[in-house]
Parts: sequence; structure tokens; C-alpha cells
Amino acid sequence: MQILLIYHQKPRRQRKAIAAHLEAFGNQDLHQVHYWNIAYGEPPFLNDSTFDAIVFHFTFFLQNINQPFDHLFNSWPKLKRSKIYKAALVQDEYIHSKSLCNFMKEFGVSEIFTCLPESLWQTVYPSPITGIQHYHTVLTGYIDEDMLSKYSNYALPHEHRSLDVAYRARKMPYNLGYFGTYKWRLTEVFSEKLKNSDLKTDLSNDPNQFIFGENWYRFVGSTRIMLGCEGGSSLHDPDGSIRQCCEKYQLLKPDASFEEVRDHCFPGLDQHFPYYALSPRHFEAAVSKTCQVLVEGYYNGIFVADVHYIPIAKDWSNLEEVIRKIHDKNYCQQLANQAYQDIVESGKHTYSQFVQFIFQNIQSHLIKPALSTSSSFSLKVISLCHSYPWMYSPILFSKAIGIEWTKRMVWFFGLDRLSWFKKLEKRMMGTISTR
Repeated sequence: MQILLIYHQKPRRQRKAIAAHLEAFGNQDLHQVHYWNIAYGEPPFLNDSTFDAIVFHFTFFLQNINQPFDHLFNSWPKLKRSKIYKAALVQDEYIHSKSLCNFMKEFGVSEIFTCLPESLWQTVYPSPITGIQHYHTVLTGYIDEDMLSKYSNYALPHEHRSLDVAYRARKMPYNLGYFGTYKWRLTEVFSEKLKNSDLKTDLSNDPNQFIFGENWYRFVGSTRIMLGCEGGSSLHDPDGSIRQCCEKYQLLKPDASFEEVRDHCFPGLDQHFPYYALSPRHFEAAVSKTCQVLVEGYYNGIFVADVHYIPIAKDWSNLEEVIRKIHDKNYCQQLANQAYQDIVESGKHTYSQFVQFIFQNIQSHLIKPALSTSSSFSLKVISLCHSYPWMYSPILFSKAIGIEWTKRMVWFFGLDRLSWFKKLEKRMMGTISTR
């Protein structure tokens, strides 16, 4: 098949987990995958004989998180008119799902690969409204085979690791419900619990202390214990009104607790939307043979409590037992080795398996066999324009560069943390941006 993969990437350093997910589609030999960054407009020479299928990568939909992206639909008339078979990979479907449904319907998406459990497919993407015919549940990320050898270089035996307990997260907005608070509560709870301990720790919720690329792998491989929890949300916000309410209330009362914001903005609505999933971080820790201490959960049935990780009770009631187990280096090493054996060595959760699953399903649902008649010239033009967006779309490219540099200055000087700047951003943009 000839596949056009539509994604969205800003001119900034990309998290390795996202880059690996995106690159995996091109790292196979059965089908020809052509990439296109929608940030710089539609691809040229797009007609119904160019490709067998169009796949919208989950990064394409990330622009829908801060604001509904319906206003962008008219910017993509060729994609909307095209009768090429279309499939979508979507994540972060807890917010602005009405806009996602509108997109699926207007652009004729037939197949969706979602992180939602099957029980929520029709809640978020009802087929009568979206026109979606085929649903599949996939993970947010997988094991990158190319990184296995590099991980092994960083994965020291536990007795030689410089840190005992480590963690990085940012304070998630309250519109993700109580479930979203676990990420930042982990740092606060364990920082307090371990402050007088002999354990060496490195825990932070500060976005300025995020670690990227190769440095992240070294960080994971240098610690015995990595804290964590499932990703996702316990609150569904189809039109973004809950987020709007939370942001306005917290601008007026910056020190408001989660409970106060919940009671004001979404009383009785939380904990009815079980959108939970493991993240690529869990695979990264497993590959580096780092023991994980995780808030108890399902973890897509892959990571099992007391077999692959040390569970933390959701009410924090077993912290003394967790700390005792953390001190037992042999036990932690045993759990890490078991996770590596069951999850990594099994080969069931690699990107190659994931991409094969995607393409097999798409190919089986094509109305006719793959018979695209793309000329080599048109594909070369698409490839050239993708490689040099400043030539194809100089205005959009310059605008994107300008916005990113402005954001860097804002973050560098800490303006995003100031109340007056948040109010200005809310008034101008209609939302408070997340890093």
C-alpha cells in the first residue's frame, strides 16, 4: 500500500516517545509510508489515485486539546474532499471530543485506533454521529526495538545505580478529574515521606526540569526505582466547558484545592469516565530493568502488581510497606528482571507489532485492493515539500518559528507562572496553554 501519514509537529525538540511512535510507521518494508506535517498546510498533488489510505497520526489531533480545532477544517479542503480510505490514531480523547466527532464525520474517517477501552467507544465516538465503522483499542506507546541496545548500555545493576527513587511529572490540570492528580501527588507524597530517609531521590513536578532524549534514558537507567501511575482522565469534557470553568476559577483563586474546583465546576461528574492506560514510560523502565512503584491500576493487563511492580494503594494507606520494599534491593531487582522477561523479551509490545496491526486492519477494510497509481514525480514533490517546508509554505513556517521562540522566552522568564500573564493569555487565546 501507499500510505500518507498526516501528523502535526511544531519546530521544537520532540519527546523521544512521540518521535519513536511517529517514526515506527516508516521503519517497515511492506508498505510505502509518506509523511506530511499539517502544520505547514495540505500536501500538494493530492488526488484519489495518489494513495491507498490516509492515516491521521495522534499528533495531528493534539492541537484539539487546548482549543476545539473545528475552525481549521476549511484549511484542509483536499483532505476533506478526498475519497481515499481514512483511518485515525487518537489519544487524549477526554476533552473536546465533540470536535473529534465532527472531524471524523466531515472527513470521512472509517476506522479509528483509540486508547479508549471498548466500553467507551460509543460514548466518545458514537457511530451514528461519526460514521466510524471499525474500532480498535491500542496503547499510547510501545517498545522501540532500535533503543533496546542503547537501553542495555544505560541499565546498570541496581547496586551500582546512583539514585534510589526518581520521578518526573507536571501538575496536571484539574479538568482531568481526581485521577489526573495522581501524577503530581506522587511527587508531593514521596518527597514528604522520604525527606528524612537515607534513600537518594530526584523527584520533581517542575516543567523546567523535564529530561529529553538520550538524557532521559540515562536518567531511567541510573535509578533503582521509578515512580508512576497510569495516564488518562476520570472526567469526560466533550465541549471543553469544564476546562474553561476550571481555568477561570483558578485564575480568581490560584490556591484553590482540587476539591474546591471540583465542587464548583463539575460536581458529581468525576470518576464516571475510566479512561486509563499505561504510558511509554512503563515500557522504558521495563527495558532498563528499573523497578517500578506504581499507583495500583489495570495497566492494560500487561503490568501485574507484585509481579512486575510494587503497587501503591490509591488512598496511600500502604506507604510504609512500599517504603520497606523499596529498601529491599534484591526484591526490587527481582521485580525488574521479571518485568523484562515477561514484557520485553516476549516481543508482544513492540512498535513493529503495533504498526503491523494497524496496516493489516486498514488493508483488510479497503473496498478494493491497493491499486494506487501515484506517479513518482508527485511523490517526489510531496517528499521534497515535506523536507523543506520553508520553501513550500514560508509564511506558515515563519509564523510557527516565531510562536515557538515567543513561547521559549515566556517560559525562560517564567511569565507563564504569573497570574497577570495567565489572565492575559486566557483573554487573548481563550485558554491557558500547557507546556
